[in-house]
Amino acid sequence: MTQQVGVALACVLVAVLLVACVQGRDMILEFKDVQFFQGEQTASSPAAIKLSGLAFHSSLAVREITTSQYDESLQVLVHLTPAAAGLSGNFDYILHIPASVNTVSFGREKAVIWTRSGGVVQHR
Repeated sequence: MTQQVGVALACVLVAVLLVACVQGRDMILEFKDVQFFQGEQTASSPAAIKLSGLAFHSSLAVREITTSQYDESLQVLVHLTPAAAGLSGNFDYILHIPASVNTVSFGREKAVIWTRSGGVVQHR
């Protein structure tokens, strides 16, 4: 009986560690995993683009959208979370682009979706 208890406790410990690892790792949507992506320039001075699409992960929903600026590039990160009531995989976001930015990228893989000289460069 004690061996069964030990095995059960080991299984519980492994499950807890797996959940902690998943929760501690920020899930970011990559451009290749976006369905119906649309990028539309809504203003030119100052520049702004409307980004929208659907996360192609049936069990995940959009939690928030953040941006980070590095030199002349702005990176858009769509943070995902396990799907729950009231959350959706859709996103619709107006991005205001500072005058110092010349490119906008999407996700950790930094897929370029906009350049100052060419406008929106990624479509689906």
